[in-house]
Amino acid sequence: MGVTREIIQPPRPSAMLLSLRAIGYSFDTAVADIIDNSISAGATRIDTSFDINPAWVAIVDDGYGMTGVKLIEAMQHGGTGPLEARSPEDLGRYGLGLKTASLSQCRRLTVASLKDGCLSAARWDLDEVERRNEWVLKLPDREEIEQLPGCALLMQREHGTLVLWEEFDLATAGEPDPQRALQHLALECGDHLGLVFHRYLTPEFGKSLAITVNLRPVEAADPFMRSNPYTEVAGEETRFVEGQKVFLRAYILPHFSHISAIELDRAGGKEKLRDTQGFYLYRNRRLITWGTWFRLLSRDELTRLARIQVDIPNSLDHLWGIDVKKSTAHPPEQARQLLRQVIGFVANKSVNVFSERRRRRPNDPITYVWERSRIREAIRYDINRDHPVIRDFDGELTLKQRRNFERILDTIELTLPARSIYLDQASNDPIEQDEPETAGDLRDLLSELLARCPGELERDRMISAISTVEPFSSHPKITSALLQELEDARG
Repeated sequence: MGVTREIIQPPRPSAMLLSLRAIGYSFDTAVADIIDNSISAGATRIDTSFDINPAWVAIVDDGYGMTGVKLIEAMQHGGTGPLEARSPEDLGRYGLGLKTASLSQCRRLTVASLKDGCLSAARWDLDEVERRNEWVLKLPDREEIEQLPGCALLMQREHGTLVLWEEFDLATAGEPDPQRALQHLALECGDHLGLVFHRYLTPEFGKSLAITVNLRPVEAADPFMRSNPYTEVAGEETRFVEGQKVFLRAYILPHFSHISAIELDRAGGKEKLRDTQGFYLYRNRRLITWGTWFRLLSRDELTRLARIQVDIPNSLDHLWGIDVKKSTAHPPEQARQLLRQVIGFVANKSVNVFSERRRRRPNDPITYVWERSRIREAIRYDINRDHPVIRDFDGELTLKQRRNFERILDTIELTLPARSIYLDQASNDPIEQDEPETAGDLRDLLSELLARCPGELERDRMISAISTVEPFSSHPKITSALLQELEDARG
């Protein structure tokens, strides 16, 4: 019986690096991957700077820094693989992010690090690797390091790391003006960073992170609009998968009528809200993927306000299929079962927001013109006969007139254009009256209601309650101004 021969067959460096460059990083995801390393290194401030002549991008943090030996290890491809034990706060995964993210955008990567007063650096230069077809890692001396863009900022700190990108090719491939294209990419990446790291940029756990792009602070972009009082937390739940905690929290965003112009602009507009409904998967508070139902539900106009936060630890990476770029994931079957349980409830809550155009609260004090009720499997809308306008008018009618009035109300209820309203609410077009016309109508209606009050006591009661009666409750600013007019008239 023959003996099986063995040989060591390492990959050709130039071919291997060319393949790794094609993993599919965008400029945004590449920068985010570098920031992952900074956060894992304990950074509290990360400054991203760029220039276009000559073109470079520098990312400087105030993390722990690395010794020369540790830096060389960090520059090794696959240095810390996915099967090795990681700190629970580690945002890494494959040990490839620093190199693949950087070289997916440029041909020269230099990393300089400051620790315990010692400055060291290492560089991958693809031109040199391709020319020699060897894994040639260069180690610049201190004089050369100090001349690097961004190094002056690094030296202002007691410790930290500089990641420098130069010789751009793939980042601006196909662009007629590469320098202008790079400038646009660098400026626009701030929006991406504000979303991906929004939970680090806010003091959610008592300590926040600062990120800048050319000295401009990156603002947190909260996809759940938690600062808006009309955002609803629809429920939360904690489950365990393979002994590891998975946390879910469901949000229902406010209807467009309760979203400010600034909030809507940050969300990308009404159309963007439809595209970003669904699950928001976080790994150690870092947003991995968002705006997807993981094929468990189809996107719908009336579920566009539904968002479900899913928090997983890095110990479950192998189950969720998180890729090298940390931008896609695939929930395992046991997690999909959990996700299915919350989808239906949350989707229905989103539909209700469109149907009612308001946030429903327990013990709602508003007196509505239309009352909503469920009869068996159907939803029914009836005119509220106890509404002050209808009740007062009905009280002045004769018996015959009252019967005719009731038939009119019945006819209106039977002919309610429910389907048209449903489609209009799902559209982006607001259904509103002009402000001047609304103010005039409300003034006339208030005058009529007060004129029908038999005495001062009833009039005062009507004035005190009017802000909780439709249509006045739908126009609080106008109603407040009308009440002030009455107060001024009383003198």
